[in-house]
Amino acid sequence: MSEWATFPFIIKPESRAEGGCLADCLQWEARVSDDRVRASFDETMKRSWDQSQIYYIGNRSRDFMPNAPGTVPFSLSELRLMAKLRIDWRQYRDDAKTPPEKTVQEMKEFLNKELLKQQQSRK
Repeated sequence: MSEWATFPFIIKPESRAEGGCLADCLQWEARVSDDRVRASFDETMKRSWDQSQIYYIGNRSRDFMPNAPGTVPFSLSELRLMAKLRIDWRQYRDDAKTPPEKTVQEMKEFLNKELLKQQQSRK
């Protein structure tokens, strides 16, 4: 009897390419994994978190999610204004490939001025 017959939830190495991420997740849940499965799981979780940051502004803010990866040092209101002004918040992530156009302090000052302008135009 082969070792694969003993553990029916283990995906054979030759069929991993067919199963892909699902196979890796099943092995992770079964607590039977190797370094490749761990790396795949970590990459999947990173991509999932990056996607959640696109849809949920709170997941971008270091104020709101202080221990989360890939957050930026802006408040929720500043991030909402950045979205409204179409300013790419990703340039302020620690893992950004290029430095931002403005420093964090300069951007905060710019956003405060914009917020004041908007408040005055409402009056």
